[in-house]
Amino acid sequence: MKVSQISLAISNAFLIQGRRPILVDAGCRSDWDALSGQVEARGVPIEKLAGVVLTHVHADHCGCAAELKKRGVPVIACAKSQSFLAEGIQEHGRIARFSNRLDRLIQKSGLLSFVPVEVDVAVESEVSLADFGIDGKVVRTPGHTESSLSVLLDNGIACIGDLLMGGVFGLPPAWIPALHPSSKDQAECRAQIINLRKIGYRTFCVGHGDILESRFIDEWILK
Repeated sequence: MKVSQISLAISNAFLIQGRRPILVDAGCRSDWDALSGQVEARGVPIEKLAGVVLTHVHADHCGCAAELKKRGVPVIACAKSQSFLAEGIQEHGRIARFSNRLDRLIQKSGLLSFVPVEVDVAVESEVSLADFGIDGKVVRTPGHTESSLSVLLDNGIACIGDLLMGGVFGLPPAWIPALHPSSKDQAECRAQIINLRKIGYRTFCVGHGDILESRFIDEWILK
């Protein structure tokens, strides 16, 4: 399987090419041209995607989900996130932890809005991706949000959304692991990463920053 990072305005998506291709995450709603262009530049017409997995319901990760669904791409998301996606609102949680006022302003600005979308495959705890042409599975990994998901591939690669970042929101050094400041439960995020390392995942594709390799993850765990 081939995993390609799709770098968007403020987040990453990932194209996984197995027997069939799938997408992990869908950027902001303003990312459509960049997202579709980069996917098709890798030889995959959007209509040929077997599915899109949304790791969590934040606008920089599910913004283009409705556009993908309009083109026949099934949406895979956590069962607990269905109501948020159907209403086009972010899953509950603080955005700017350091300022209540800034948090309210961001929430009201509309910057974090996205077009509502219905879920085709609702993940309760775990779903195999075999029927989507991928050797791997989607599992619940709460921490960043209650309904966060990760895509775990049989080759040791994990696409983990915002359980962890490379740098601070992708800023250099973007290969150094860091916890997302707006995560609902940072201790749970850390525990999820430790568990994934214990069961053999070596490469972590994150929503912001560079793909993180195991040696940097292990150094971060030991701090």
